[in-house]
Amino acid sequence: MPAAVSFEHYDRLVQLAYQDALSPRPWKSFVKLLADTLQSRDASLHIYNKRGDRNLLLVTNDEAPHLTQHYFDDMLDAYFLKNFSARVPMTLRDFGVAGDFRGSALFKRFLAPIGITHILTQDVYEDNQIVIRLSLDRQRNQGDFGPEEKQLLQSITPHVRQALHVRNHVQEAEGLAGQFQDLLAKTGVGCMVLSAQWEILRINGTANQLLQGDYGFSAQRGQLRLRNTTALKKVRLAIDAAVAAHRDGAAHLPGVSVGVQKPDGNVKLNVVVKPLVLSASPRQIPAPAVMLLLNDGGAGPAEIDADLLANVYRLTRCEARVGVLLVKGYTLREVADELHVSINTVKTHQQGIYDKLGLNRRSQVINLLANCTAKLM
Repeated sequence: MPAAVSFEHYDRLVQLAYQDALSPRPWKSFVKLLADTLQSRDASLHIYNKRGDRNLLLVTNDEAPHLTQHYFDDMLDAYFLKNFSARVPMTLRDFGVAGDFRGSALFKRFLAPIGITHILTQDVYEDNQIVIRLSLDRQRNQGDFGPEEKQLLQSITPHVRQALHVRNHVQEAEGLAGQFQDLLAKTGVGCMVLSAQWEILRINGTANQLLQGDYGFSAQRGQLRLRNTTALKKVRLAIDAAVAAHRDGAAHLPGVSVGVQKPDGNVKLNVVVKPLVLSASPRQIPAPAVMLLLNDGGAGPAEIDADLLANVYRLTRCEARVGVLLVKGYTLREVADELHVSINTVKTHQQGIYDKLGLNRRSQVINLLANCTAKLM
């Protein structure tokens, strides 16, 4: 195949390697274009554990209905090339296993039925456990892969490797962000992240509940909407200012706090609006621009789990249950009634709590347990 044909879609392949790294179906468009460009029946990006039979990720342009996870797991069991390294693009002839290939279970069971006789592969990454491999397959009448195809594959591989790093970093950051949002929810604080166009990019459960309340906030088609009230005009202005600060790169601009009340004037919602200035995102989706923190005081502190208290402070199960009820404001008599035990039993458990926490007053126990960080675990 002429080199001009091989490199015709090179720029687009590089673009898709990075763009697809963060798509819901990673590298699907990339492997399809790679297969078309190199005139292959199939192209795949495969991440697997070479010491086991576990597929971590397999992306292929083949959409045949029989290609289930079970099918791929069985094929990996038979994939005798998994213990061979391919630091440069290699065909079966380059591996020196062309004869073994035709006698293998991989060929007889999986490839021969669809006429596959040629394979070109290169490792994007390899360590003692994980292999990330790009592979292309051809049928007999398509001929084997030549120098031009190898050259293109080798030129694309560094971009795929870098795109994998991008994906890993973003997934780590999003996982960390999710944990922080979970912590905020446990403390009764709602969190919402907006794009510059007010699209809701991330929202935790507490914020979602507050959107259902009577504060004038709502979500319509994925965008934040505010009712036209005096208090919400202040929120709107604060969001617009945060968007402007985001665009100007004003990372250290302090947040703006706005108080919002329901029409009956009862519960007050405190809203903090702050610009977000993050490193440039490779994704072709709206970037996070504004963070809203919402707290109406109604959610209260996170519930304390008795089992968690028992594990963290080495309390017995009964002592932990007594501790939870004391934090809720129960008297000793009410604790006894709730647990269906005598008040003397409750006093014994209370003394056990004192001894294990190194305290000597009920108010100290309540203060410690009510504010302990263990409830955020």
